[in-house]
Amino acid sequence: MLNLVSNNSEALQSVMLQAMNTNIDIMLWCKEEEFPGLERLAQLWLQTVEKRFSRFREDSELTHLNLSAGKPTSISTLMLEVLQLAENYYKITGGVFNPLILTALRNAGYNDSFEKIHDRFLSTPVNSNSKTFALILDSEDHTAQLPAGTEMDLGGIVKSWAVKRLVQEYQNMLHIERGFINAGGDLSVWGSSTDSGEPWLIGIENPWQPNQDIGILALESGSVATSSKLGRQWSSPQGQMHHLIDPRTMQPSQSDVVQCTVTGPDVIECEIWTKVICILGLEKGLDRLTQKSSGYETIVFTTQKETYYYGSKASLGKVWQNVPIQHFLYK
Repeated sequence: MLNLVSNNSEALQSVMLQAMNTNIDIMLWCKEEEFPGLERLAQLWLQTVEKRFSRFREDSELTHLNLSAGKPTSISTLMLEVLQLAENYYKITGGVFNPLILTALRNAGYNDSFEKIHDRFLSTPVNSNSKTFALILDSEDHTAQLPAGTEMDLGGIVKSWAVKRLVQEYQNMLHIERGFINAGGDLSVWGSSTDSGEPWLIGIENPWQPNQDIGILALESGSVATSSKLGRQWSSPQGQMHHLIDPRTMQPSQSDVVQCTVTGPDVIECEIWTKVICILGLEKGLDRLTQKSSGYETIVFTTQKETYYYGSKASLGKVWQNVPIQHFLYK
């Protein structure tokens, strides 16, 4: 456990947890005796999230909902909240964010947690039938109805939602003034990282050399998310597959973007826009971002190994540090 002593009797306490098939890094400025309770709160919350939303658990609420497709099904308040968010972002992104991709993920070979599917060869062709997110939600009766014959994967939104909810609990309810939570690349920070007001320094993964950083994000508060086609890949008779499904084709995206990092005020939106840009590609993805959202900046890496920046000119060198950028698109 990391423990950096502060002048006001608090210290930066740190722990790494495992949930949702990823590492969860938590750093909080608090008194040492307070941290075990704060850590336990995170553990219980992440266990709840996994039990509700994991598609790999037979006893999860999501699995039950998928098995009940075509008929109204009682859902929890947490599931209702996430489905309302999913429906909203489906509309905002013009259908590019679409959770009804589970069958396509399975057909592409992603039918188990990622560490178990490396180089699994397939005999089933990829399903190319797109699906409309025609979800029927009843917020008063707490029911949801998926279209018959469909299955939903909420992995594209749940991690960032879980981070946002945990940050809100720490910051607003428990009055933790400074902290950092990172769930597999979906992260939020608030306050400063030191008593002298230094920002949090967050490494930007090099898409072509995954064990190295290609630059740094310096944030005093805000959120970051990264999506990549290169990290979760596996072989099949159809070629290399990855987990970013294009809902228009129900196949892994073939756009010119291999990795995208987005920063802004809301971690859920950061995660959504990284996926939208990776799926639509550079030109259409940035066009959709600029039309439908504000307050977000991004670094985009393309198949040609070129780097594009969209954001404020003032952020370069201050927020985005030491990133080799060839193309600049200023707000």
